[in-house]
Amino acid sequence: MGDYEGEIKYNGINLKDINTYKMRENLISVVMQEHSLESDSIYNIVNGSCIDKELFTNIANKLGISKLSEKMENGIHTKINHMSNNISGGEKQKISLFRTFLSNAELLILDEPSSALDKDSCKVLKNYLSEYKKDKIIICITHDNDFIDVADKILALDKV
Repeated sequence: MGDYEGEIKYNGINLKDINTYKMRENLISVVMQEHSLESDSIYNIVNGSCIDKELFTNIANKLGISKLSEKMENGIHTKINHMSNNISGGEKQKISLFRTFLSNAELLILDEPSSALDKDSCKVLKNYLSEYKKDKIIICITHDNDFIDVADKILALDKV
């Protein structure tokens, strides 16, 4: 980290006293506009480490992942190939968002989270973000004006 005067604090702790590597690993989650998924089953991709089954089911139902997996031959255990080209861009985006929400990170950075989603899926995501943001920090980078009503603060970069 560079030198600076004053203090930058995260939850009241000086940033200089925080292991930022560990913080980024455990407290920050990012969903990029172009998603990259491992070659594995959907379940293994999103589950990562041991997850609370109730949380898994709750988020899957809220994001429509349950409906998505019902359409697939092996459901949530469907294997995504190494190029992720056996699923659509919207399905890939839903899986990436699902994995991020399961991480329960305190800070989410979402880059164009609705770019590959249909209108109904966007509405579901907006509703979920409205609920999820209550105890999280969410930075949503988007051109989609439909997400304005979810935001607490808006920074229009074309006006900076």
